[in-house]
Amino acid sequence: MAQAKPRQKPLPGEPRKRRVATKLHPLMVQKMWKPGQTGNPGGVTGEYGEAMRLARSRAPRGVMRLIELAELDELDATGSLKPLSAKHDPRVVTVAVTNLLDRAFGRPKEYDPAKDPANNPRPAFDPRAYSDEELERIEGVLRLLMEPRTVTADSDGSSNADRIRRRFSPS
Repeated sequence: MAQAKPRQKPLPGEPRKRRVATKLHPLMVQKMWKPGQTGNPGGVTGEYGEAMRLARSRAPRGVMRLIELAELDELDATGSLKPLSAKHDPRVVTVAVTNLLDRAFGRPKEYDPAKDPANNPRPAFDPRAYSDEELERIEGVLRLLMEPRTVTADSDGSSNADRIRRRFSPS
């Protein structure tokens, strides 16, 4: 039986010897984590991923069960839904239909009054933002809007709309 070499520990104050790789394979360098990079960017454990795969594989059956609980699969001769039977609790039907709608169309978004266009008035008209030519065109269009609207044909067969197009088309 061969005797094992005694392990030599560095003396106090002496630096430890470390193994240093001098050259790595290019594929290994490519797959190495960069400073600040995590090894699990999604933060998802393997068990969670397995649970998600299992749930997704059973989702069609779950939707069929929700349809059954909500009695959405029972139609009369005209194709309309039959009235709810006495054996089904309306609370169960409400929860089942709500879950079906959430899965089909997503959950309703929270109302944000700041994003509602009705709450954001248009900026006031500022004539300083327009050139003289643009102001003249705006005035001409406003005058036309104030005239009575009649569609008549001139002697050459052109209508009011044709005259407006010719008058206000950029040259």
